[in-house]
Amino acid sequence: MPGKTSRLQKKNKCRTEVWEARSNQFIAAPHTGIPHPNNLQLKTHSIMDVLIFKTSVTNKQEVSRIHPLLTSLAEIRQYNFDLEDCDNILRVVSSGVEPQTINHMLQIAGFTCEELPY
Repeated sequence: MPGKTSRLQKKNKCRTEVWEARSNQFIAAPHTGIPHPNNLQLKTHSIMDVLIFKTSVTNKQEVSRIHPLLTSLAEIRQYNFDLEDCDNILRVVSSGVEPQTINHMLQIAGFTCEELPY
């Protein structure tokens, strides 16, 4: 049938697109005509955990004592203290750090730390 694309042709066309994308060739998405960049790279997204703790940390000097401990773990992407909160909240954004690890680190530094549910 003229003008029709068989399933095999469609399947091969998709395989070609995937191969071209993986080999970083300049291709265009056929259904949109929008070109892909030369260096197409697939990004993987890791799941980040947000852990929230009640602490006994009360001022910036104490935070500066804890800073080297928290930055020593590569899995900790970001952390912050809310010292204006009555619970002196510590928020930790991480990929795969267990709450017990944070709790233990703060206890080593001489502070209490309790994970809060949210």
